[in-house]
Amino acid sequence: MIRFIAFLLCASLATAAATVSAQGAGDHGDAAGPRLDVDTHLDIGPIALVSFSAVAIAVGAGFGWESKQLYDDWKTARDAGDPYLQMDGLADDVRKYSITADVLMFGGAAFAIVGTVWWIVAAKRDKAARTERPVAFRPLLGPTQAGAVVEF
Repeated sequence: MIRFIAFLLCASLATAAATVSAQGAGDHGDAAGPRLDVDTHLDIGPIALVSFSAVAIAVGAGFGWESKQLYDDWKTARDAGDPYLQMDGLADDVRKYSITADVLMFGGAAFAIVGTVWWIVAAKRDKAARTERPVAFRPLLGPTQAGAVVEF
């Protein structure tokens, strides 16, 4: 079944590429023909910053959850009279985990805000500076060739 679906996918892609290639070959420079315009400008810096910030927030939430679990263990040991002498170790762990959670979550939130502002400012600045010459992409498929034509 998977081979059949893969065959159908490849056949539909080849048919679409051949159709676009045949349409593109018939109109050399004709404005009435179809043209696939692709905007390839994408700022990776702000996207990466926001992505890493989201990961930092998620990891910080995990440390916060673990800190809450350790605090509950500390309260249980306190209520039991600390028979195993574990309250000091649990208190240290709660302190370490909660500080780590705070740093990761608040730092991640701050960097996410900075990345979002950077992304918006870069998009507005790029939109103002961009010219009307888009990048054109056309698949190329023939009996002896396969590829793509990219025009700048």
